[in-house]
Amino acid sequence: NQSLIQSIQEEKFAHAQLFLGSFGRGGLPLAIAFYRYLVCQNRQEDDACGTCPSCLKINNLSHPDFHFIMPHIAREKNREVPSSAMMNEWRDMVLNENDYPILKGYFGSNHWEKHLASDKKQLTIPAIDALEIIRKTTYKPYEASTQAVLVWMPEKMNTSTANKVLKVLEEPPANTIFLFVSESSEKLLATVLSRLQTVHIPPVEADAFKLAIGRLFSIDS
Repeated sequence: NQSLIQSIQEEKFAHAQLFLGSFGRGGLPLAIAFYRYLVCQNRQEDDACGTCPSCLKINNLSHPDFHFIMPHIAREKNREVPSSAMMNEWRDMVLNENDYPILKGYFGSNHWEKHLASDKKQLTIPAIDALEIIRKTTYKPYEASTQAVLVWMPEKMNTSTANKVLKVLEEPPANTIFLFVSESSEKLLATVLSRLQTVHIPPVEADAFKLAIGRLFSIDS
């Protein structure tokens, strides 16, 4: 997306953005691409280099300044579980997902539920994740100039979580951006939505999108 690239080049991007598009439009890989380009150590005119240490870590979802929040089974043995406990499953889903191998990252909540074998338990983003966001963004970025919190399917936040996240969005920490990836903005708390700059993702043919950003995940074209 040329407008996103330009916003980074001109340093005029919003600190909190909502990548909004229905299932299959690639909101997740686009949000990852945005952060990768932002912190690339050898940024090109229209893409990240893909080979610097920062790019390689982001490609593997292992960059210490890139934090992920996603809906999951919120409780385990009567205690809330944060998204960070799901990172092994999340990396496997994003990078090595086998049921839908055409384009990695183009999955929906139903596929994630299947991956977690949670068809009998409702996935949600619990309040402990909001506390995790606050805790992680209290510290300065470890390697990059800017750290990022990517919230996938924020419509799965309960009211308590959303209200706690709202406080962070109202007073954002320095050198921190928030990337929300949603399929249903109408399910977001209105006050949270009002703090986000929306990036509408139009429908794109799979082959064209694969050629454009598929190399983020080393997909053969």
